[in-house]
Amino acid sequence: MIRKTTGTGPDNDPFLRMERAESRAEGHAKGHAEGRVEGRADGRIEGRVETLKGMLVGVFEMRGLAMSPRFMDIVAGSADLPGKVLLGAAHECGSEEDFVRRVVAARFD
Repeated sequence: MIRKTTGTGPDNDPFLRMERAESRAEGHAKGHAEGRVEGRADGRIEGRVETLKGMLVGVFEMRGLAMSPRFMDIVAGSADLPGKVLLGAAHECGSEEDFVRRVVAARFD
């Protein structure tokens, strides 16, 4: 019988101690696996955003188009669109504002 008054607890029972240890190990393993999946997904997204920024800045610079300080935020907010759409808009636009219009239009196509 496990009672607080006698100074015993769940860890004094071999079966309960083993059950608790297994539960902790399973929880730790599950949390670790979920964290790795989430971390990899976040890393992929960050890498994609950085790659798109570099490519689009390169296109804008090559074409001599001005970029505002908010350009990087615009690119980051558009990273869910296919790269082909973003690069196409960068190649065809006449200004940053035109680029934004093309990207917004692509969202609704």
